[in-house]
Amino acid sequence: MTPSLMLRSFLFLACSWLTASCALSQNVKVNDSFESPTVGPVKVHTLAEGLNHPWGVALLPSGDLLFSERAGTLKILRLSGDSSVSEALAGVPAVYAVGQGGLLDVALDPDFANNRFVYLSYAEGDTKGMASTALGRGRLVGDSIADFTKIFTQLPKVNGKNHFGSRIVFDSSGMLFFTMAER
Repeated sequence: MTPSLMLRSFLFLACSWLTASCALSQNVKVNDSFESPTVGPVKVHTLAEGLNHPWGVALLPSGDLLFSERAGTLKILRLSGDSSVSEALAGVPAVYAVGQGGLLDVALDPDFANNRFVYLSYAEGDTKGMASTALGRGRLVGDSIADFTKIFTQLPKVNGKNHFGSRIVFDSSGMLFFTMAER
């Protein structure tokens, strides 16, 4: 992902959060306008409805949005077409979707145009009811993630269903940074 795409993705997330926070505090309805103290004039538009706790978003080169839902689904909002939301993509790892756990962030590799790598962070459980945060990657092929490989898992796993959180970013040299909550 180029720095400009990364910046646009970050701004989309930041403005979405700020807009939602301001809109909620001011009881703004869809298609209303309001003045945000942090971003200035804002007009609220609905891009998709019926989503299940969307968490992370990555801007695809096509202009579509690849986004995660906490319950464990990865979908595409097709802004370059009819603004429809895809079915859940196949190949996503099983997630520990309990409490605040689930599928967390999504990020595109800086060389996504050539390698098609998508990085996902997620909560993973074990057979003893313990859980941790993990990071992996696979290739976006059509409407699926192929060859998903876990590249990091937090150890030891701990008991509890709360305090999962994660973001994935790349710096200008392509170095991956992965954050976790206090687990």
